[in-house]
Amino acid sequence: MAEEIGDSSSLAKLYAFMAHATSFKGDSARCVEYGRKSLMEAERSGEIEAAVVAATNVSGSLCFRGDFTKALEIAKKGILLIDKNGRTMDNFGTGFPLYPALMVVHGYSKAMLGEFAEGEPCCEQMIRFAMEAKHPRTMAVAEVVCGLVSTIRGKDLESCFKHLENGVRYSQETGFVPYLALAWTCTGWAHWLQGNLEMAKDYGQKAASAQRGGEMTAMSALTHLLLGAVGTDSGDLAGARTSMEEALRLAHVSDERYIEGRVGVWLGKVMGKADTSQAAAAEERILQGIRLLEQLQIKPWQAEGHLLAGELYSDTGQEQKALASLMKAQGMFQEMEMTHWLSRSQRALDRLQV
Repeated sequence: MAEEIGDSSSLAKLYAFMAHATSFKGDSARCVEYGRKSLMEAERSGEIEAAVVAATNVSGSLCFRGDFTKALEIAKKGILLIDKNGRTMDNFGTGFPLYPALMVVHGYSKAMLGEFAEGEPCCEQMIRFAMEAKHPRTMAVAEVVCGLVSTIRGKDLESCFKHLENGVRYSQETGFVPYLALAWTCTGWAHWLQGNLEMAKDYGQKAASAQRGGEMTAMSALTHLLLGAVGTDSGDLAGARTSMEEALRLAHVSDERYIEGRVGVWLGKVMGKADTSQAAAAEERILQGIRLLEQLQIKPWQAEGHLLAGELYSDTGQEQKALASLMKAQGMFQEMEMTHWLSRSQRALDRLQV
């Protein structure tokens, strides 16, 4: 009916609602479709509420797909609209404050594009806004995303664990299972970064159990990738491959192309480690993942890909290729101050030069 009479204000609200509903199901493609329609109708009608809701849902879904450049652009529009109208504590009819939600997108996008110097402070700022809004689920999201960014960078694990502990507490208090599972996944990754494989596995299994049977598949792939990384390092290569293939399936289901790229790199790592005669296929799998990450401009995981490629080349006696890949990885890790990964690349270089 709204379409027939050209009621842009009602259409903006309707499409915003549809975008909001599909985003919680992990259907990022349909969320972006509805959200863009809502933004278009909102701009026609001057409907601020619908525009802000649409910007939140579209930018969030673009994050899930790994399109962080566009996510950042749309999140900025929403943030400017809220700032201009002085409504930083408003929930715009959604039940939760949207300003910190948009700040989550802004900080996470900056981090995934390799701009941690801007992304991490933005993440800390969104925690303050969430606390001021006194909205426990928003506080859970803010704390967990801060922890997620910290695990990706691998620099300050002490504050990372604190954020994730808070995120677990807020998620449990509010029954917010998707973010509880993500908090446990990130805690597992933090333990993995420290070399504590048993703790990493325990948290990964807790997260997988929480995700089982739920409608939302978004970010679940990172849980199974964690279990695959643990299996790789502990020598259970068959189990590692099974976990990574499940991660790849989940990334496809949720249209998380950036996670698909990272999983592809790790799958190549497992293939090469399990059977050095498959080095060429393993290399192509890694390079395919890197190409996807380059297309999406995901610099932290590009660097990780070059590191894993360098380790594969080193294991298979391809010293010149190993040196080139490891040097490239090390330069990127230095630029982004990814401390854990920088140490790992240096160890790989040291082994190569012995």
